[in-house]
Amino acid sequence: MASDDAADLLLEIKQERRRPVLDLLPLAWVRTDELQLLVPLAQDWDVRRLARELGLGVVIAARPGLGTINHTLLTLEAARMAALDVRAVVLTPWPADPGPIERSNATTIERLGGVAVATLPALAEISAATLAAAGAALPYESWLV
Repeated sequence: MASDDAADLLLEIKQERRRPVLDLLPLAWVRTDELQLLVPLAQDWDVRRLARELGLGVVIAARPGLGTINHTLLTLEAARMAALDVRAVVLTPWPADPGPIERSNATTIERLGGVAVATLPALAEISAATLAAAGAALPYESWLV
């Protein structure tokens, strides 16, 4: 997609705030494992710019295990350097019986990252119903400021 095409699409989305996708996705969800904020969408366009132009708050999804502190803090830094409003970090898949590493990672990210941390459990089955139930358990209302 050419840069002009991306800009035109963005303008169209901004003018049609009632589009179903915007009603369903009022937040930009970003994964940390590949620093998704920096993924290019088009020439001079990446996920950071799209989220900023749409005025979306950002929720970062990260794995709870070893290595997540570094990935998550780097993602937080990249988001904040782009003036994005980071609302929370969600650690997933959160184990049914988290060990000391997972619990420590959650508290360390919250303390060093200055951000709320929530957890989303592993799902035995992936379906619209199980995803909806898991998502409903998240404190997302506080993220929709």
